Amino acid sequence: SVHTVQLYSDMTTRDLLQRRVTNEAGDTVWQCTALMQAAKDGGVAILDGVDKLKPGCLAYLQRLLVDGEVALYDGGIFKTQEEFDLLRQKLQCSEEELNAQK
Repeated sequence: SVHTVQLYSDMTTRDLLQRRVTNEAGDTVWQCTALMQAAKDGGVAILDGVDKLKPGCLAYLQRLLVDGEVALYDGGIFKTQEEFDLLRQKLQCSEEELNAQK
């Protein structure tokens, strides 16, 4: 899938990765942005306006795109599939069990 991500000059690292939303129960939860959804799904993210980002946002974007790992605001850590599989084998747990951990 293809996700277009509109970027702007006053965007923060949080704006790149996750946003706070209210669920049906009225609780505030973190929701992945289109960029993170593309990363999780193995999709494509078109970064429109990447030239406008502040250096701090670009550094965080590098961690995701080059290093394949980034800390999320909900307490989770995004890792490449390869790293995820190695961690799962080391901990001897299922994919669901590892995804449930923060």
